[in-house]
Amino acid sequence: MNRCPKKDMLMNCKISATRPASALANPPFALFGKGAPRPASCRFASDASWRSQAWLKSSAASLIRGFAVVLAVFLLSREVEAATTTVAPTTLNTVRGVRSSQAVSVLSTQEESGQSDGWNNYIEFYGAPAGYEGRFFFPVPAAVSGASSLLSIQLSVQFRGPSVGSQRWRFEIFDPSSGAYLLLGDNAAAQSWVWSRLNYSVPAGNLARFLANGQVQVRFVTDSPADNCDLDYAALVFEANTAPTPISSYTEITTEFPNPERGFFRFSDLLPTTDFAAIRASGASLAYTRVQLNRFRTGPISQAFLNDLSLAFTKLRAAGLKAVVRFQYDEAGGQDATKDQILAHLAQLKPVLQQNSHLIATLQAGFIGAWAEWHTSANGLDQNTAAKSAIVLALLDAVPDRFVQIRTPKHKSDIFGSSFPMADSAAFSSNRFARVGHLNDAFLASDDDMGTYPANAVPYWKSLVAAETRFVPMGGEVLYNPPRSGGATALAEMALLHFSFLNHDYQQEVITSWQQDGTYPEIRRRLGYRFVLRDAGVASSVQPGQTLPLTLSIENVGFAAMYNPRPVVLVFTSGLNRYEVPLTGQTFDPRRWLPGAGIDLAAQVPIPATMAPGTYQLSLLLPDPHSDLRPDVRYAVRFANQGTWNASSGENALGLSVTVSAASTQALGLRAVLEHGALALKLTANSGERITIEASDNPSNWVVIGSVTLTGTSGTFVDPAWRQYPRRLYRVRK
Repeated sequence: MNRCPKKDMLMNCKISATRPASALANPPFALFGKGAPRPASCRFASDASWRSQAWLKSSAASLIRGFAVVLAVFLLSREVEAATTTVAPTTLNTVRGVRSSQAVSVLSTQEESGQSDGWNNYIEFYGAPAGYEGRFFFPVPAAVSGASSLLSIQLSVQFRGPSVGSQRWRFEIFDPSSGAYLLLGDNAAAQSWVWSRLNYSVPAGNLARFLANGQVQVRFVTDSPADNCDLDYAALVFEANTAPTPISSYTEITTEFPNPERGFFRFSDLLPTTDFAAIRASGASLAYTRVQLNRFRTGPISQAFLNDLSLAFTKLRAAGLKAVVRFQYDEAGGQDATKDQILAHLAQLKPVLQQNSHLIATLQAGFIGAWAEWHTSANGLDQNTAAKSAIVLALLDAVPDRFVQIRTPKHKSDIFGSSFPMADSAAFSSNRFARVGHLNDAFLASDDDMGTYPANAVPYWKSLVAAETRFVPMGGEVLYNPPRSGGATALAEMALLHFSFLNHDYQQEVITSWQQDGTYPEIRRRLGYRFVLRDAGVASSVQPGQTLPLTLSIENVGFAAMYNPRPVVLVFTSGLNRYEVPLTGQTFDPRRWLPGAGIDLAAQVPIPATMAPGTYQLSLLLPDPHSDLRPDVRYAVRFANQGTWNASSGENALGLSVTVSAASTQALGLRAVLEHGALALKLTANSGERITIEASDNPSNWVVIGSVTLTGTSGTFVDPAWRQYPRRLYRVRK
């Protein structure tokens, strides 16, 4: 070994055109020098912040970084069984050439066969003008814990393209231990331009060497511009000995407790003087808040009144409540305002409503007629479809993230025509009709609920409402009309129509009758949603950067689903360490956890790369999505299970633990190879790290020439000016 005469230095080294040079640097950087085709000489770096030692070995620069990682292995069970896990790629990076724009997620399912051609189902790769190279990154399942448990890895693809004689497409797996790609196979077994399933086995031996920082990298490449090809499916199949997944089961409770945006509400006015704390103390989470605008029937709302509304919302927030809001001008007389005056008032109210929309459970389409219930309007608005439409659309515009309840389904049909009833596919969409719910303020009052449904077609109109209220809010108040208003009928119709809330203060005779016939406790429990954990399972161990398999079985035993959005978060807690990982996707949207059926959920939970090692307890958190309400446990969702609720954190304990072991660390490294007539700098570091590349023709003057954020533990950078500077030096840093 010929060591350069100074310790803090940088070496310019000769590179063989047929043999790559390797360089790994002491933290936090790596250095590499590209030489001219003649022996290299030592060159010294004056920048003392780049502390390094470099030496010449076998005509290549080699800067070595060493580290040790101790990986704790926790033996949780002696019983193991072989199991296979299939994973699709999460990332596809194109290094050279062009591909079509479909997302890599289309490769997770096989949809094409024979000579079918669903363009949106596959990705096309173009050979012209100079070949193609892309790199797939597959997450390593948490069940694959290392060489002792990993039995085999297989790549499976659905391929369509030319015969191998016309154009060869290769699949290669990256071996981080050697920094090289190993050939898995090519398209020799594929029929020409017929969808063909190709399977390739990863070379046996130490399979764990292909697992780097929770990812496996597969290169898909052709050097020929002759033709194109398509992939409809790509997956890695891991076979491993895995320990059984721990399962927890839970006990349902029948205790009544408040949960956000559901249940019996209490009547109030939206005024600063209202005792909202007393409403919360009664066990309610909702307040029906009337806003009386009778003073402003013919003129603008005063600023003092608007200020009082804002202050009332502040008082409501302090009490831990949300509001069902209705604006009205009159009680029984129906003396409302004109359409233009109502729209002018809505323009004034809009800033206050938008500022406090997170405190609104839902708006009601008031303003019109007696009690703002859209009948007996002094201005004929209840009979004027254009006026009704303008007012509803203005309400939807005033609070674009909330529902508006409308008094009868016929009104909704008048306004939205053929869009009522809405299709299931429109639920929670941006369509305005998808944000209009239903209001019944004459529930059980008669066979047609006092005109809520057309008398000649009550079952038909109820069926339309029942279909929509799986995804939009339903609520109102009940009228005393025995025997129809009895508890048995109420239970059946609330379940059919998916009631989320009901007035507890009117009519009190009905509430009393339910208490007497014994149905009141069940009605109180089931108004809105009520989630029960049935069982849950999770892998016993995982590393940072990997995915953790999780299964949950939940049942909604309430009358309705949620109607406003809410995140579902898996919380990891170990001592002072706490991590929140959102569970995403449509299945983890609690608005779709419909009543009456089991809800089986499965997720591959991404573990943060920065998660500290330890044994973590798991819990579910369903907080309010608004930043002001998220920390307040009064706005978090409680499950109806024994011993799971944490009243301090608002979390539901799963009774499961997972051990997070130390992640392997990839040293920062740099080597150079000649690829396709260009000098390619090969970088290694931890996944997700951003690597900065600097170059110099004078060790006292370094310039940044680029950066790479690694999606795996390796990346490539090509200096476009490398031919112009045959003695250029390179260094990289994090």
